[in-house]
Amino acid sequence: MKCILLLFKHRTNGLLLKKALDKDFHGVLDFAGEHIDRPCDLIMVDAPSLLQYGRDLKERISREKPVFLPVVLLSHSRSLQYHLHQFNVPISSILYPPVQRYELMLTVQNLLYTRELSQMLKKRNEDLETFIHLMSHDLRAPLRAIKGFSKAILEDHLAETPEGQSELTDFLKRIHRSSEEMEELITSILNYLSCERRTAQRTPISMPQLVKEVVQGLRYEIEKSHTQIDIQLTPEKLAVDPFLTKTVLQNLIHNAMKFVPPKRRPHIRITGERKQSDYVIKIQDNGIGIPRQHARHIFKPFNRLHGVESYPGVGLGLAVVKRSMEIMGGEVGVTSSPGQGSEFWLKFKLKK
Repeated sequence: MKCILLLFKHRTNGLLLKKALDKDFHGVLDFAGEHIDRPCDLIMVDAPSLLQYGRDLKERISREKPVFLPVVLLSHSRSLQYHLHQFNVPISSILYPPVQRYELMLTVQNLLYTRELSQMLKKRNEDLETFIHLMSHDLRAPLRAIKGFSKAILEDHLAETPEGQSELTDFLKRIHRSSEEMEELITSILNYLSCERRTAQRTPISMPQLVKEVVQGLRYEIEKSHTQIDIQLTPEKLAVDPFLTKTVLQNLIHNAMKFVPPKRRPHIRITGERKQSDYVIKIQDNGIGIPRQHARHIFKPFNRLHGVESYPGVGLGLAVVKRSMEIMGGEVGVTSSPGQGSEFWLKFKLKK
């Protein structure tokens, strides 16, 4: 049976509510704040108790997070709703006496259902954590063994038969290549799931400096692909999540280097400037471009426009970009023409 804590200074109201609820719920009546920490599924409180025990209630609710613990306020004053901020406690609903039983039961049942949904969501998140642990440890260990042994056997076989390609050599190369692709898939999925679970940790950062750090971190890939990168950003400090912002920029720059026609030297132009209440970064490339009919689908997970034989990857990079921007309250989009390159834009909200 669901437990409802009735935290009331007004004894008559408390007794009446307990009597109305006792047929369907277990009501715990508390006139002196003695049971605030008692496990319960919903808290009903009057204004005097809320004023006296507001700090304790706030801490009690915080301990339940991410599970939702509803709080219902019983108030005789309809003007009180304009001053709820003074209590510093999240109020889920307000009831004004005299309260009809159907109104009381409907409010309680709806809030309890919302609590059940939050409990289910917490359980699914815990299952997701278990899955991530499996992906990051139990799956990677045998994969590393397959990758390592196949490479060792391939090297030994090539040393014994240096005259050229054999069927066994081809099989070993396929095994090694497949293990690398599987490792990339696992890493990409982990990055995506890590992004899904993250909340934005905002820090004031110089955007030009952050872009330069990302480019410096990709220096090996840039030199290997002979990529030319031009950077021109106006000075601006933004309150962003450094990890998520770097992840976004790394994915977009890496894609700009990868999705280029054969024998074309990648050329990337990164610009950034304030536009009204936003700071907009554009990453322009000279790659293969994106057909207009596919432009709105490329940010979906595992969406690939090209076969892995032509352009390696698992189709999660742009999904990570979109989710990261959403977490930070920003936006991402693209304009592109097949064969003429693409321009991805990132819109960061400036702090007011």
